[in-house]
Amino acid sequence: MKTFLHFSIVASLLLASCGAADGARPPLGGNRPPQDNDAPPGNAQSGDAPAPGNPSPQSEFVAQPVALQYQESPGDQPVYIYLFTHTEDHINHELSEARYTRLAPVVADLAASYPASELVWTIEFQGADAQTVAERDPVTGVATMLRDYAAQGYIDFGYHAHHEPTYFNRPQTELREGDSWEAIVQALGSWVSCEKDPLLGGCLSETGGGLLAVAEHFGPVQIVSGLSLETGDVGITGSAGRHALIQHMPDYMVDFGFSDHSPASREAGYSELVNELMDLLTPTYRNSDGLFWMDDALRINDAAVVDSIGLLNLDEGAASVAATMESMDRSHSQAMNAGFASKWIYTAQGSQSPTQYAYANPEDPELPPESINPPFLIEQNYQNNIDALSFLAAEFMPANPGSHFVGSEELLALAATAEYWSVSAAELDAIARWLLQAWGSAPPPYASDGAEFYSMRDAMGLLAAALTQQANRGLFPETQEITLFYGPLEALPPAEGLTLSLNEVYEIAAQVNRLLAASEEAWQLTPGNILPGSFTVAGGEINAAQALYALALVYASSYAGTPVDSVPLPATQPLPDTYEMLDTLGCWDCYDSAWSLKPATLH
Repeated sequence: MKTFLHFSIVASLLLASCGAADGARPPLGGNRPPQDNDAPPGNAQSGDAPAPGNPSPQSEFVAQPVALQYQESPGDQPVYIYLFTHTEDHINHELSEARYTRLAPVVADLAASYPASELVWTIEFQGADAQTVAERDPVTGVATMLRDYAAQGYIDFGYHAHHEPTYFNRPQTELREGDSWEAIVQALGSWVSCEKDPLLGGCLSETGGGLLAVAEHFGPVQIVSGLSLETGDVGITGSAGRHALIQHMPDYMVDFGFSDHSPASREAGYSELVNELMDLLTPTYRNSDGLFWMDDALRINDAAVVDSIGLLNLDEGAASVAATMESMDRSHSQAMNAGFASKWIYTAQGSQSPTQYAYANPEDPELPPESINPPFLIEQNYQNNIDALSFLAAEFMPANPGSHFVGSEELLALAATAEYWSVSAAELDAIARWLLQAWGSAPPPYASDGAEFYSMRDAMGLLAAALTQQANRGLFPETQEITLFYGPLEALPPAEGLTLSLNEVYEIAAQVNRLLAASEEAWQLTPGNILPGSFTVAGGEINAAQALYALALVYASSYAGTPVDSVPLPATQPLPDTYEMLDTLGCWDCYDSAWSLKPATLH
């Protein structure tokens, strides 16, 4: 059985008693000592939430540990499979489109025959091939067929930016490390929306291509992937990419994570570092090492990386897929990508991909005969896909209750229930105490209320809103919603310790709360809801991490009925250790990405 808690900061959090029963929230007030009136401070009925300046504060406060639930697995956990295709070919029409005419009816038949499998196939078009498939529809009927199956719930549509024309000529290639956040937003925004020359690249018009072409010709785009700041790689969409996307997709929240099917070379130690990061983000059996949150998007990896299981490749047939499923660690939840209907059905493995060949040979872009599989091998590859999919839908899923296929909406519903977005005063108290307990020479990588997980940025917004209401009304909000915002975009040097007055802490809370209000504003290039990297106080400047520590201490001490009269700040790094991991993995200036990381709990 997997050992979940490998990092020392969590160990201290488990010193408390066993905590709430599986599936239940901690008692109101968390692990605070019983009080005469046991309603939570901040509750409108209790009336005992100390406002700033409340008499009889104490100068020291010791946070009680938070008990982490869902550590011991009760048995085999479900497997959630995201069946996807990166289409990757707008040149070799008949070969490429045969994948849809051959396999879409198979998906529909299996989905209808085995409804408990919840089979859904996500087709991630490029803008270029979304256009060509749609243009050819009067002759082929392929686009109409796919839309019909989508209406029946068997197919979802997504957008994959990486293979858009071309690898050499697109806005992304103009970017350099150190470019401003706004410059990255503009470049990536153009990449995902402009209509491109199908062989030479370059924008022909500002709109009509990219994800807009997918949405126009097929329907709602439910996932975006491949929007990277690294050339030649399928990288991670950072916060600038997210901001570019939500101009066109306000509800964008699902993306790919760490890919192992990219053609790019990996630096030595890449896989090991991904494993280390995912191990950190898998603290309980309800967390999958193929799933995590970053930049307010749910990221699904190609693989159960900690288990050293690669992309579930249906091209390899039923026996290979069955062996992979048999070897998987089922003591914790698993969510992983499954590649289906790939270009390698008709393209010789190891040869150039269709897009690579076309972009290198724009005057004669169709694949040469030697790069195309012979007919018998193409047929065998189709049968491998059909057999593997049939095994999963007809054999594996029925034999493993709870396991099923997921589309983007289903995956998001599993990881972020309606209750998840709403945080009570008691849960926020646990989040604040977790932060205080886990803080070392740097902030912890995330926080928890014992059952759910929250990023540093989540915690910052929740604490700032709660303390602002306390300052204004003398009580904490009974519940509040998580607010999505950006930042900090810059990293500051480590800060020395100093002491803040309560008034300074409440002013920091008010400052953060004001920027949260900008989250509801219309899209603009530079949004108003960017968390600053530093705050000015009487003693000089403190970094955002120290500000978060101060908010957590004031909230937790006030909630316990023992408010502090001043806030001693520790000397601290401005970023958690996960920043160095993301930086090594190739994420450009991922300061705010590190602030947004958190495990994804599957319900």
